[in-house]
Amino acid sequence: MAIEFVCVSAPGTCIVWGDPHYVTFDDVSYDFQGDCEYTLIEVCNKSMDAVDFRVVSNNARDAPDDDVSYLREISLIYNEATYELISGGEVRIDDVSITLPYVTDEVIIFLNYPNIILTAHFGLVIVFNQFTDVSIELNTDYCG
Repeated sequence: MAIEFVCVSAPGTCIVWGDPHYVTFDDVSYDFQGDCEYTLIEVCNKSMDAVDFRVVSNNARDAPDDDVSYLREISLIYNEATYELISGGEVRIDDVSITLPYVTDEVIIFLNYPNIILTAHFGLVIVFNQFTDVSIELNTDYCG
């Protein structure tokens, strides 16, 4: 009996932490201190068979004269809906607060203390510690 091994690519990972530091899927580091939104993931080749979605981080300063900002929220924009994971533990869908767990065929959001975890059927996993740290894994079909 022959054993056959199959290589499977691990999902790519992007992380945000602290005041905020970003490490992209290709392992490049950035520091963004602005009080604004940053697009973390966006499908750039809309002609491929991949699902169209965006993941956006929103940074804020505690006070206007602060030198650093912090992650305020992380949002998934997908299928005409916006899923927001907000610092402090609030979760909203299309600006309406929800109670976890939230389960549909396309998106699941649940609490695995201290993390809020959002998974989407197309291979996206967002793990948010409810404060300043987020890890995002994405299926390698979106590499490029």
